Amino acid sequence: MVHMSVVQFTLSQRGKRKIVFEGYFYVFDRATDAKEVWRCEERGRCKARLHTVGDNVVRKVRSHCHELSAARAEAAVVATRVMRRAEETMEMTAQGALPTLGALKQMVRRQRNKLGTPLAAPTSLETLIIPEEFTKYAPHHGEIVSFLLADSGPSPQRILIFVSQWKLAISR
Repeated sequence: MVHMSVVQFTLSQRGKRKIVFEGYFYVFDRATDAKEVWRCEERGRCKARLHTVGDNVVRKVRSHCHELSAARAEAAVVATRVMRRAEETMEMTAQGALPTLGALKQMVRRQRNKLGTPLAAPTSLETLIIPEEFTKYAPHHGEIVSFLLADSGPSPQRILIFVSQWKLAISR
């Protein structure tokens, strides 16, 4: 039994509700008088389920058989917020004036480059420098995980091995 945890809702490409919970996506499966049942979006591959009452998770059924995508989950929640805000606060003429998705992505990249120095493109494997912050990621808030398993060092035949701890564990 899960302690009552609030979920985040996002929208599918077809405008249907999806749940984002602990970095995983769930789609609606069925409803009973007492609860709604949601299945992992990795249909056929993953048997994980969530039971919700309102916006609260009351039970998790089975574990996931794949990695989560925290970045994708966060991006989906933000995109849904942007779409809802556009629907609720702007007139139709203003919506038509919004930049294209590609232009919005470029604006985000430019702003991020202004805030920090962008990495220079390496000219060879010998000159490739991987900053420490690019060898780790945070699958859950507060948890930092290394995913650069090995680096043979600067040489023309340099070998870099990137793998998550989860994938490494299942490969053994």
